[in-house]
This record gives sequence, structure tokens and C-alpha cells, in this order.
Amino acid sequence: MGWTLTTTMWRNRNPVTGQARVTGTAERPGLSASFKRSGRQAAGIPAEWRRHWRSAMNALGFYDTLEKAGFGDLGVIMASDEKRETLLRLLDELFATRLAR
Repeated sequence: MGWTLTTTMWRNRNPVTGQARVTGTAERPGLSASFKRSGRQAAGIPAEWRRHWRSAMNALGFYDTLEKAGFGDLGVIMASDEKRETLLRLLDELFATRLAR
């Protein structure tokens, strides 16, 4: 999230979106990413969210969709690049369409 904060606050520019950093293991996954909201500012997800994944995604209204797609547990993204890319595309779509208000 450092780059997003830097470009937004210190450089007075729109935040960088569409970038993600995935770290850790299936037991301790980390995800740091930013997504563009429809017509609004960027939304970010901080790293090390496995512990809070379900409650955070529920609060955003995303959890049911993510669970149906096989992402009820953040740790599954550590299995392959394909899973990570699929989750990031899905989150990109969810942030762009569901947080437009």
C-alpha cells in the first residue's frame, strides 16, 4: 500500500490501481492491492488478511460471491498464479460495480 499512499498523498496524484502484491503461504497469506471504484477514489486491501478475510469481505458485501467462486479462504490463492489472477479479477469487478455509490 506504500506506493498507493505515496502517489496519492505526497505527489498529489490519483492513486495507482490494478496492482497487487501476494505474499506468504497458504496458512499465512498476504494480499495488498488497490482497486478502482466506479467513478470514485481507489479502494485498498491491506496485507495479511487471512484472519479477517471473511468479516472484511462480508462488510463489503463480497463474501458470498467470493465463496461461490472458491475464495472463501484467502489461503487458496497461494496454490497457483491462476488462482491469484482469478481472485484479483473478481475483486476488481466487485470493487468497480458494487461500491459505486
